[in-house]
Amino acid sequence: MTTAAGDGPEATPVALDVAREVTDYLVGLGARAVWLAGSLARGDAGPHSDIDLGAVVDEPQTPSPTPTPTSRRRGVLVNVSWVTVEATRASFRNPAVLGAAIPGWRNAVLMYDPDGIAAAFRDEARAWHWADVAEECDRWVAEEGASYAEEVQKLANALHRRSLFAAGVQRSLLALRMAVIMSVQRRILYDSENVLWDLVAEAMGEPWASTQRSALGTGGEPFEVTCGASCASTRSPQPRPHRCSMSASARSWSMRLCWQPKLPARQEARH
Repeated sequence: MTTAAGDGPEATPVALDVAREVTDYLVGLGARAVWLAGSLARGDAGPHSDIDLGAVVDEPQTPSPTPTPTSRRRGVLVNVSWVTVEATRASFRNPAVLGAAIPGWRNAVLMYDPDGIAAAFRDEARAWHWADVAEECDRWVAEEGASYAEEVQKLANALHRRSLFAAGVQRSLLALRMAVIMSVQRRILYDSENVLWDLVAEAMGEPWASTQRSALGTGGEPFEVTCGASCASTRSPQPRPHRCSMSASARSWSMRLCWQPKLPARQEARH
């Protein structure tokens, strides 16, 4: 096992020992390169942080059923991602994942890299710019935002039927997913999903930030208000040339359906 000089994170000795053990194991399974990502690589790991390792392999499938994507060693949770060179390179141009992939590679600690594969990807990530994928990102945001008109309709229908479980799922889907879409629209990179929603709220400003808080129910809002706020979060101020959320007519329609002062009363069954 080789660790790049000067790249060692500030972390607990046990976690680092486990990372080295798993690296050796992955190399034995045929990994061509192994890198450490996440909080351990950044140097801000907490007492309950897990270990995120990536392994470059020639084939897209996992070489062995163990370790499964998540396992435990000496009480430490270990996550292993198996990727190919082609998949890694593609992630740098995929708007759905590049927001986390780019900073993840920029902060990567190289655990095993005899052929310089991981080092080349880290250098590429550090030289990467949003301008390289601007058109792809604008198109993706437009298409993703428009596709969520169907999810808004599902939420409205669930509320109308008083299917609260279904409505809760749709509300949560919108509240969680729109932040990812807006992060691409606002060109935000995040090295951890733990900070994604805060970064997006800060970049979007008001009233979007307050709408997101209501959609997530952080202030104890009533259920129907969180549903309405989830619909409202599909609105995006200052769109880019490609529409980065659903059309104006769709937004207006969705708001009329979803922003209700109270849940509709259940109608009596007809016999």
